[in-house]
Amino acid sequence: MNSKYTKIVVLIFMIGCSAIAELSAQQDAMYSQYMFNTQAINPAYAGSKDGLSAALISRNQWVGFEGAPNTTSFSVHAPLLGNRVGIGLSYVQDKIGPSKISFMNLDLSARIKVHSKGYLAAGIKAGIDNQEVNLSLLSPSQQEDIYTKDYTSNFKSNFGAGLFYYTDKYYVGLSSPRIIRNAIKSSSDNVNDIKKSERHYFFIGGYVMDLNPDLKFKPSYLVKYVEGAPMSFDLTAAVMIKNKIVAGVAMREGDSFGGVLQLRVADQLWFGYAYDYTTSRLHGYNSGTHEILVAFDLGFSKNHIVKSPRFF
Repeated sequence: MNSKYTKIVVLIFMIGCSAIAELSAQQDAMYSQYMFNTQAINPAYAGSKDGLSAALISRNQWVGFEGAPNTTSFSVHAPLLGNRVGIGLSYVQDKIGPSKISFMNLDLSARIKVHSKGYLAAGIKAGIDNQEVNLSLLSPSQQEDIYTKDYTSNFKSNFGAGLFYYTDKYYVGLSSPRIIRNAIKSSSDNVNDIKKSERHYFFIGGYVMDLNPDLKFKPSYLVKYVEGAPMSFDLTAAVMIKNKIVAGVAMREGDSFGGVLQLRVADQLWFGYAYDYTTSRLHGYNSGTHEILVAFDLGFSKNHIVKSPRFF
């Protein structure tokens, strides 16, 4: 078997054969800087800051591997009605081999003050999903009928829900961003379903610990569960220097480990970079994962500075 077909076989294994069998695999994108991308998975996060907040993440996974995942995520949100409710928009596009998955959502939240420093928010996410699979891209030499069809979910509606509790020092959240299990069908055959999207459940949390006036310790975690797939566990340990530099290490159990570096280049602007070294069976087929973050916070006060900055 030549190298081209070896890559095709590994690619099919990588995506869980989701294009040719009724196997359940993880479908939502993964992020190393997930603490800046909470809105994409939890609508209750919308409006949790004192002003307009936006984040853009570009993730190029398994560099050098043909058909590897490539993800773009954008989210923007703001509080309304005296910070009692929040509204936001979120968009994710994830390309994996012959498949492309897109999600666009409107996020709404409402929050109550639990005590002097803590808030509990509940949110809903409503939007559209579109999933496309072009199996002819896998192997043009294949003559089986399944390899000649394109599959799509035809922009179907979906909704999600979440809870988010936070103070200025720590947070926890529980959510399921897409509850409806939309089916992917052949574009030429309305009966032939090859896959249904799986429900994802996320549990996220983090803490900012003051070590001294210029140094903070920032541990955080993300647990993801998908029916039919192993539970995924992310753990990040970082330090923040003078509220301007964040540097740390990140680990995804059974998949990768790497580093994170984030710079606060202005009162409202963050840049971030993360690198993951693959530790799974795919480590010999790629040179790692690169992820770039741009985050922006615009306060509603006269000087546009967020009155109570949080680093999550």
